[in-house]
Amino acid sequence: MLFMSLSLQASFFKRLSEFNQKNCTLITESLDNFYEVEKGKLYRSQQLKPQTLKKYLTKYKIKTVISLRGKSGKTREQWWDTEEQTVKDAGATFVMLPMSAVRLSSKEELTALLHLFDTAEQPI
Repeated sequence: MLFMSLSLQASFFKRLSEFNQKNCTLITESLDNFYEVEKGKLYRSQQLKPQTLKKYLTKYKIKTVISLRGKSGKTREQWWDTEEQTVKDAGATFVMLPMSAVRLSSKEELTALLHLFDTAEQPI
């Protein structure tokens, strides 16, 4: 059985706490599927809950959100309106550029996306 002195235990728990604080952000962002593509310029994520989206918009001072999610019908869905309102409430611009997850994007869709990368206020 391993026994540690009180000072060694205190040191261990202090180091563990520091490790947790440093890595908590990385772990949380990984669980949110949020990643930095180019520091200060471009970030990517899955569709986030409104409060989580607001957190990242504020933390990274994101100015433009480009949603690539397609519509599942001809009508706007609630998630779309909620996401757009969350982005606008944070003072950022919301751009919808629907793309398919089951087919290759067209040349026109990719050109439009590259144009947004070049012209949209950063960070995106």
